[in-house]
Amino acid sequence: MNKIQTQIRADKEQILDFAKDEKISPIRVAFLIDDLKGLSEQLPKDESEKDINQQGKLEKEAKDAVTELLRRAAWDLPFDESRHFDFDEYALQRWNNYRQLWKDHPDEHQYYLANKYHLRLQKLHDADPPCIEKLDYDEGTTILSHKNADKRCNQELIGVLIYVFGEHLRVMKEANQSNRLTQEVQEFGRLTNPAFAKKFFASL
Repeated sequence: MNKIQTQIRADKEQILDFAKDEKISPIRVAFLIDDLKGLSEQLPKDESEKDINQQGKLEKEAKDAVTELLRRAAWDLPFDESRHFDFDEYALQRWNNYRQLWKDHPDEHQYYLANKYHLRLQKLHDADPPCIEKLDYDEGTTILSHKNADKRCNQELIGVLIYVFGEHLRVMKEANQSNRLTQEVQEFGRLTNPAFAKKFFASL
């Protein structure tokens, strides 16, 4: 048990270091999240937790702590690099409790999107309006088209931002938060263009 808890602490420390250490890649974070899941499930149950399918107290405490760690780490990221959005994506896709966190706290979720996704889209628009205003998909696909972009257009950052933002909207969809989802799509249309926002929403 001590060995498991020591490894859990080491994994969590590496996740905390992600924001300040560019040597820690998003793929490494994905591995750490998977490792934390496996380690937490190995924590022993006490005598009152005899049901093999029942989550033990130690496992729940460990998973709750990782969820809070991922939440704080995501809030601390400036979201000005594609690796920051990759971090958010891996947390959403690989740690179910992080995904559930946003479903259970819809007000914070929208505040998070406004401060991390809307704000970055606005800054990208301010830097190069045509790059954002002319966003579209290649015909018959959901591949972003940058035919009208110039050299200032940060295609990599825009692409990953939109992809992970879509994942957050799927979270809202899974939670049946239709009014909030509509608000987000409308705001996305304001920040990009309504025609593209309509296609984007249809792809979710």
